[in-house]
Amino acid sequence: MYLFAVPRRSLSPAIVPELVAVTAIAVLYVATATHFVLGGDNAEFVTLAADGGVAHPPGYPLYVLYLRALHAIPATTPAHAAALATAFLGIGAAWSLLRACRAWGASSWAAASAASIYALSTLAWRLGTQAEVFTLHALLAALILLIAAPKGPFEGARRASALAFLAGLGLSNHHSIVLLAPVGLWAAVDGVRAAKRPWLAAAAALGSLVLGLLPYAYLAASARSLGAHFGWGEAETASGLLRHFLRADYGTTRLGATDAAPQPFVQIVNLTAGLARQLLVVPAAAAAVGAVVALRAGAPRRAGAVAHAASFVLAGPLFATRFNVEPEGVARLVVERFYLLPLLVTSVFVALGLDAAFRLAPTRTRFPPLVLAASLSIATAVSLPDVVVEHRPALDWYLQDTLAIADTNAIVLGTGDHRYFGFPYVQRALGARRDVTYIDPNLLRNPWYLRRIEAVVGAQLPVLRGMSVDTRDLLTRLLATGRPVFVTDLFAAPIRRDFKTYDIGTLIRVLDAKASVPDRQRLLSMNEAAFATLRDAGPAAPDTWPALVRPTYARPWRSLADDFAAHDEMESAARCRERAATFE
Repeated sequence: MYLFAVPRRSLSPAIVPELVAVTAIAVLYVATATHFVLGGDNAEFVTLAADGGVAHPPGYPLYVLYLRALHAIPATTPAHAAALATAFLGIGAAWSLLRACRAWGASSWAAASAASIYALSTLAWRLGTQAEVFTLHALLAALILLIAAPKGPFEGARRASALAFLAGLGLSNHHSIVLLAPVGLWAAVDGVRAAKRPWLAAAAALGSLVLGLLPYAYLAASARSLGAHFGWGEAETASGLLRHFLRADYGTTRLGATDAAPQPFVQIVNLTAGLARQLLVVPAAAAAVGAVVALRAGAPRRAGAVAHAASFVLAGPLFATRFNVEPEGVARLVVERFYLLPLLVTSVFVALGLDAAFRLAPTRTRFPPLVLAASLSIATAVSLPDVVVEHRPALDWYLQDTLAIADTNAIVLGTGDHRYFGFPYVQRALGARRDVTYIDPNLLRNPWYLRRIEAVVGAQLPVLRGMSVDTRDLLTRLLATGRPVFVTDLFAAPIRRDFKTYDIGTLIRVLDAKASVPDRQRLLSMNEAAFATLRDAGPAAPDTWPALVRPTYARPWRSLADDFAAHDEMESAARCRERAATFE
């Protein structure tokens, strides 16, 4: 309880900056927790919070368990409940980081300022106010840094066991916790050596590590009782659980499930620019000063600082060189989530650098409060607009309204994580349109997914060849089931070329050879009726998830405009083009 209790010795002016910082962070996080799903993995975790199941590899069982435990907290939507639960973790991460900065030797004012800069950075704030696994990851990392610190709360065997337990919990949440191995192992070994019975301490630490991995038992149990629940893979078997743990569906050592090679130079440049931007440049310079201060300290602080710096290098530039996803478009959002860990590790050095500046300032008593006030106000002013923009309901409305357009008992095909995780959110978390079957053709390469979809549609489907599916064969077999078939996006050329199609709202209806496409006047009426039910959140910011779906709103009007123009009905064509332009 060291972290959250206020020790008697802390009832002094030193506690003031810490309480100010954490209170401000808590108010901002809770007030800005999103009410909507936002793209990427976010919808998946909202669905798991509301309905249970198995997340994509490696499963993140600790975070899912946490979300399930808090899924019933008062909130406006399932997305809001999961965001609030995550915000609590973000507040805990900020407090734990502050305590870690203190344990590494920073003053209360410097620690509060560094924790504020971290927590109110655009990255930490965005991830801390939506359902996202990286925020719990940051909390566990901050606790490891706290316990590993030379002035941490534990010594000897207790220190080693606590670190091992946190390592196990970290592996149950996100595998990249291993990147803190230099500082964690240094402190754990130091704890074992300081214990009265080193071998007993080492055995206790090993047991604590295994105990921290127990959430994976929940993953297996949840997979066995999936039933109608949402889930990935076959974690109910020992081999399936191991495959899930190793991220075999993605490639254990790859970030993305592609054959693309890593781009070390591009990734390091993007990481450097990203960290400088998140730290507002000036604190980034303070981090360099803080690292020098820490490395010049006496033992054991110097040894700890070396291990700490090694963890930053491992979690930052070295890890980034392995990324095989180019940081462009929405992929940039996927990549930059991994910057949260090096950002947090760096924040301890920021605190030490600020402390060095405080000691040099001529007005020592006034300078630290001004720095804390500036940290809170400037970080808020810089980050809040981005957080507000990201939390708009555009994608949430797209997911709900798109499924609402589909015919009863329809089959809908599409690509992208925002759809694969988003449509189950509508069906499982919101309880709407459960009659619709959604299929992501790219996932048919996974045998478990192929079997699951075949059981639902009652037809044998083609197996993926390499990294692509035979779209013509797939659609032909799905049409043969007699169910209405739609696609969300033109993920393959044969869709328009080999089949009769027409646009309806944000979907494209696919017809067999015997069916007839409605005439253009009928299609105009159908789309006017469909769009009367669609909610428009306005233009989407570039390189965001809503920007990916925004063109689908203009698509039917462009198609109608071309059809009218081809029949020399220019007035109708112009009206359709004007309608399309409102979505571009």
